[in-house]
Amino acid sequence: MPITSAVTHGSLANAASASTTVAASTTTTSLVLVLIVFENGATAGTDGATPLTNSGTGMTWTTLATTPGPDINKCRTALYGAYGNQNASVTYTHTKANATAIYRKMSVVVIEGAHTTFANALPSGNRIATNAATANVSQSITPAGSGSAIFGVAGDWNAADAYAALTNNTVTKSHNGAAMTCAYIVPTTNPLSSSSAFTWGANCTGGANNWAVCEVVPAPGGAATSRPIFHRPLRFVRGFR
Repeated sequence: MPITSAVTHGSLANAASASTTVAASTTTTSLVLVLIVFENGATAGTDGATPLTNSGTGMTWTTLATTPGPDINKCRTALYGAYGNQNASVTYTHTKANATAIYRKMSVVVIEGAHTTFANALPSGNRIATNAATANVSQSITPAGSGSAIFGVAGDWNAADAYAALTNNTVTKSHNGAAMTCAYIVPTTNPLSSSSAFTWGANCTGGANNWAVCEVVPAPGGAATSRPIFHRPLRFVRGFR
C-alpha cells in the first residue's frame, strides 16, 4: 500500500507548561510524526529527550531530530516519532520542565503504509533539524527509494515574515503569531515518484530560519508501480469478419 497521510495543526500558542494539539485519529498500524516550531526563550526542558506524551495508551516516542544550539533568532524546531498502538482519537502534549512561557506550533502527521521497522521507516541520514542565518530554507534529501514521503516544518522569530514554497513544494499551512512565523512544507507530489534527490523547502522574507524535515519510507511493496498490459493478437474466426 502506498503511503497516505493526514495532518492536524495545533494553534500557535503561548503556553506556560504544555501545548496540546487537537485530536488526531490513529490506528495500530499508524506511524505518527510530531513536528514542532518553538521559542527557545528558556532552554531547560524545551527539547528534552522525551518531551511528548499522548492520551490513551502511551506510545514509545523517539526524538528524531532537534535544531542544534545555539538557536537562530530565538526559534528552534524538533521532530518526534512513534508507532500508533490504538484505534482512537488521540491528543499529543509537549511538556516543559519549567514554567517559563514559550510560543509553540505543533503539527501531527498520522501516516499509513510506512515501513513497520522504525529504523527503516525513518532513515537516520534523512532526519534533519538545522538552522541558518539565511532567508532560504533549503534541504536536499536523497530518498532511500521511490515511494518515500517527506514532511517538514520551518520557523523564524519574526511575526511579520512569510514563506513561499520552492519549486515542487507546497506550503500547506503558514501561521504568523505575536512572536514568530512558521510553516508546514511538503512536496507537491507526496509520496515521491522516484528516488532522485529532492530539494525541500521555502523562501522566507526574514533573514534567519530553523527547520526540521524527514523522509518516511514505505513498507516493502508499497511504492507506486506500473504494470505492463499485454494484448493478445487478434484471431479471426471462420465465418466472422
